[in-house]
Amino acid sequence: VSSEAVPRDGARAAPLAPRFGGVFRLVAEEPRSLDPAAVESVYESLPVGQIFDGLVALDPGLNIVPALADTWTISRDGRIYLFHLREGVTFHDGTPLTSADVVFSLRRVLDPKHARSSIGASYLRVVEGAPAYSSGRSSILSGVRSRGPGRVEIRLSRPYLSFLEVLAMDDLRILPERSFKALGEAAFGRAPIGTGPFRFGAWSKTGLRLEANPRYFPGAPFLDAVEILFPRAGEHDNGNARFSRGELEIVEPNSDTLPSMLVDPAIEVHRFQDLSLRFLGMNTGRPPLDDVRVRRAVAHAIDRSSLSKLAPSTRREAQGILPPGLPSYSPAAKALPFDPDAARVVETVFRREGIQLFTGTRLLDAHCEGGLKHLAFDHNGQSLSVAAEEVFHGLGRSPNTGGLALAQAGVAMDARGRIVTNNQMQTASPHIFAAGDCT
Repeated sequence: VSSEAVPRDGARAAPLAPRFGGVFRLVAEEPRSLDPAAVESVYESLPVGQIFDGLVALDPGLNIVPALADTWTISRDGRIYLFHLREGVTFHDGTPLTSADVVFSLRRVLDPKHARSSIGASYLRVVEGAPAYSSGRSSILSGVRSRGPGRVEIRLSRPYLSFLEVLAMDDLRILPERSFKALGEAAFGRAPIGTGPFRFGAWSKTGLRLEANPRYFPGAPFLDAVEILFPRAGEHDNGNARFSRGELEIVEPNSDTLPSMLVDPAIEVHRFQDLSLRFLGMNTGRPPLDDVRVRRAVAHAIDRSSLSKLAPSTRREAQGILPPGLPSYSPAAKALPFDPDAARVVETVFRREGIQLFTGTRLLDAHCEGGLKHLAFDHNGQSLSVAAEEVFHGLGRSPNTGGLALAQAGVAMDARGRIVTNNQMQTASPHIFAAGDCT
C-alpha cells in the first residue's frame, strides 16, 4: 500500500516523474543482525538487501540479472563459472571491490568457525571442496579462486542448473574483507558496510535508519533515507494505525483495514502474489509423530478452508508447498482433505502417547467481543465462542474452553497474538493465522 492517490472510478492516474528526496518509513520486526550470513527471515533480508549486493540478482520476474558481476561465462559441462566484476564499484567506506572480497565472503559462509550457521551454506556444498572445508577436514576451499583483481572462478563438483539463483541469495552478498576483519563479526553485524543503494545510518531501540549511497553504481537512489521502525509495545496491527495517521509511507493491510483502504482516494492498494506459504511442520523424529498414520490424522483434522476464510481478501488455501509464481507450481490439490472421521481412526494412538488430538473441533470464524479477538468453534456439534487467549493460554484455567484439547495437541498462542505450535510440533513460519487484540 502506498500513499499515492488513485481515483475512485478505478482509472489509474499517469505515473508521476520520480524526484529526489524524502524518507520512506515502514514497520518491521527488529532484525537479529545485519550480517548477510546471519539472514534467517524477511526481517534481516529487508535491510540486508538494501545495504549489500551479490554477484548477481533477481529482477521482479525472478530472472537472473547482473549485479556486482557484469558478465560471466559457464563451461560446457556446467561446472566452471567465471565472473567478471563490475569496474569502479566501491564499498560504503570508500574501499574498492576486488575479487578477494568475493572469495572471502563465499569462504566465510562455509567456514566451520563461523559464529552463525548460514542457510546459504547448504546450497554451496556443490562447490568443489566445500564438504571438506565446511567440516574442517581441509583448510582450503579449492572451488573458489581469484583470477586477478577483477575475476572470480567458481568450480562445482557437479553441474547445478540453479547455481546462479543460489548466488542471488541474501546470505551470499559480498562484504569488504579488510573492514570486516577490522571491526569483527559482532560489530560488523550491528554497523555493516556494503555496496548497496543504502548505507547503514543508525540502529536504535525504535528502528533502523538507512541513508542513500550517492556512489551506488547504477545511480544514486531517489530517496534520502529508509526508516525501518520496530513494533511498539502492545502494537499488534503491523503499523496499520500509524499508517492511518500518516506516520508511514507503506503498510501491509490486514482484513480489518483493507476494506476502508480500498475506497480511500488518498491510498493506492497494490496486490501481489506473496512467494511464500504458511504450514504446520511436524518433528517426525519424536513419537507419536514418527507414525505416518498420526501425521495424516493431523492433516485430516485441520480445516484449512476455514482458516483461509478468516481473511479471504488476503489469504488463499494452499494447494501444495509451492505458491503461485514459483517455477513448477501446479494448482492441482495435493494436501489431504479436512476429514475428522479419518482423523479419529488413529485418535487412540495420540491417547496412548498422552496427547489428545483435536478431532471433532472445527474453527468457524474469528470475531471481536469486548475489544478482544474471539474464535468460534464447532466442537463435536457444540458451538463455542472463546477468547483466543483463553483457548490457547487458558486451557485448564477457564471453563469456557469446553474441553478443547488444542494445547495438549501442541498448539498455543504467543505473546504477540499469533497461533503457534510447541511440544512435538513446530512451524517453519511463525504462525498459522493471526489472533490477538481487535483494532
